Amino acid sequence: SRAVLYMVDRANRTIWTIGPEESLVSIDLKEDDDPNAEGSRVGFANLAVHRDEPVSIKDFANGQTAFNDLLDSADIKHVEKLVKIQSLTSQAQDPAQVLKMKAELEPEERTESIAAIPVRDSRNHTIAVLQVMNKWKAAGSRKLKKEGFDADDMEKLN
Repeated sequence: SRAVLYMVDRANRTIWTIGPEESLVSIDLKEDDDPNAEGSRVGFANLAVHRDEPVSIKDFANGQTAFNDLLDSADIKHVEKLVKIQSLTSQAQDPAQVLKMKAELEPEERTESIAAIPVRDSRNHTIAVLQVMNKWKAAGSRKLKKEGFDADDMEKLN
């Protein structure tokens, strides 16, 4: 499970947050792109901004066209690796090292469910998106099972 607050920066057309080891995690704001287009991978925070309403995926979030590995992964260690790859790539580091790291990418925890809720200012403009991933529910003695976000959860988060 993981929760992230993504800031919406319309002036620079980005969505960003502070990630692992105080690194900046940023992606282009895709308000005008079709998030349902095949392979769009805009991320659910972008989708919430695009639709201007909360987004809830109850099951198989990682299989949706909008899923973005960097923004939507519930596995923080996986995100740390992605941030490192992004940094190495932007610094034009050893391409062989980057390829090796990409080949080893496999999250330990899959993103099953997501809720992305726009956060608004006093003028009703979306200034951020609160995103929570993989709701867990107790299933008997010391067992946990994944359960998607329901209408009651969305009301509480909204």
